[in-house]
Amino acid sequence: MVWLAYPGERPVIDTDGSHVAPYGGCRNVYFEGLRFQNYNTHFGIRIDSDARDVTFRENTFGPLESGWGGLGTNASALMIARGSFVGSHW
Repeated sequence: MVWLAYPGERPVIDTDGSHVAPYGGCRNVYFEGLRFQNYNTHFGIRIDSDARDVTFRENTFGPLESGWGGLGTNASALMIARGSFVGSHW
């Protein structure tokens, strides 16, 4: 799975009311040159730890306002959740 900006472009991934979530043992996940914003549903990207060969390069996340997510949540730009095992090559 590749999310890659064209040369000279800076695409915006607006996660208002949603989030990007490659779940369950993903392989070869690559994000480069993107801006993630408006992650008001607790996180911008959520990916399980059992993913393998994951690369985040030259991306921008923000802003994450103080207090977002609410009580008992894990508000973050990038959340790596515990999967069924721990993957490799992050």
